[in-house]
Amino acid sequence: MFGVKQSSLSKDNLKDFNIFCLTSFLILVIPGLFSKKLRRLTQEAFNCISKKIALKPCDVSLDDKARAKLLSQTAISHPKLAKFIAHYFNLLSYVLFIVVIIIFLYLLKGLFHLLGL
Repeated sequence: MFGVKQSSLSKDNLKDFNIFCLTSFLILVIPGLFSKKLRRLTQEAFNCISKKIALKPCDVSLDDKARAKLLSQTAISHPKLAKFIAHYFNLLSYVLFIVVIIIFLYLLKGLFHLLGL
């Protein structure tokens, strides 16, 4: 109204924020320095994070690739597990993110004790 543009930070943008890209970047950043295959995945995760921070849609769809690969490998041998993963993929991504943050905090705590700080 009155030529005022609505803020691009809306519920839809926050709802679309994918925690899987952030988690995969945090997990792959160190191994990505040494492996060419992991470096490509780390770059895709970083591109997805940077686009989401700029409130742009993520064109990489790293989460879709990971979901498809995980479900294709699981569906043959454990169809009920594959159905569970497909239904709760976003929730499992958040749980994985929390676990990664907890592990990182314990790592920092251990480094502080090792250095005597």
